[in-house]
Amino acid sequence: MKRIISIESVMDYFTLFGLAPSYSLDLANCPCVIRNYNASFHPDKYANRSPTEQRLALADEQITVRDTAFLMEQLELREALDNIESAKDANRLDAFQQDVKKW
Repeated sequence: MKRIISIESVMDYFTLFGLAPSYSLDLANCPCVIRNYNASFHPDKYANRSPTEQRLALADEQITVRDTAFLMEQLELREALDNIESAKDANRLDAFQQDVKKW
């Protein structure tokens, strides 16, 4: 039986999702890794667990989804910035900076 670990106790999401730490992640593979991880917290797997474990699983899933969305946004921004740097396009860099400031 799998033990529930609080997501907040796992600060390294690369380790959590079994990925090698890198700015160049295989974005095509990320959704699969995340889906497999989230499947481990499916409510059906906790139907016979204590109410506390059920609440922890739900809370951890919500935190993971929120943090995963943030991580994916950061990776997309990093990829856009890398493309701008490779193109050496000052106009695109200015537009990128303006977009980021709107956040």
